[in-house]
Amino acid sequence: MRGEELSPSAHIVHYVSPSKFTETGEVLWTTFRNKESGKCPSAWWLEVFSQYPPENQLNEVRLLAKSALTIKEAGRLVEIVVGDLQACSGSVKVIHMPIDSTPTSPEDPAHCDIKGIPERNSANERSVCEQIAKVVNPNHHKAIV
Repeated sequence: MRGEELSPSAHIVHYVSPSKFTETGEVLWTTFRNKESGKCPSAWWLEVFSQYPPENQLNEVRLLAKSALTIKEAGRLVEIVVGDLQACSGSVKVIHMPIDSTPTSPEDPAHCDIKGIPERNSANERSVCEQIAKVVNPNHHKAIV
């Protein structure tokens, strides 16, 4: 349901471009910063596609990501358990914000916003974003298969 906060047991994936990884494959903290426009990072809620096996859930997300973003060959979908993300900061929440279809893009029933990340360049922005990067599942998924 639109505007609903996801439960701690929910799983989300977030697209990470190749430039947002360290040389050892860890996600950089800057991945989870709010955009310069103030817009929060977004993700896809995997359980929306619970009728499919896990790999097919990721394929659904890949189709949606391809229509919404510029996906790079070496980009990855990183998985996070919502409760782990919330533990990073009591203010961080994942809100279900499905997107209606338009003439140029399909409906996105799994879209979510990651809210409550500190403003850019605030005193605690880096520490919160570093904590989030640390709870990313180390098994990253290819964004393009």
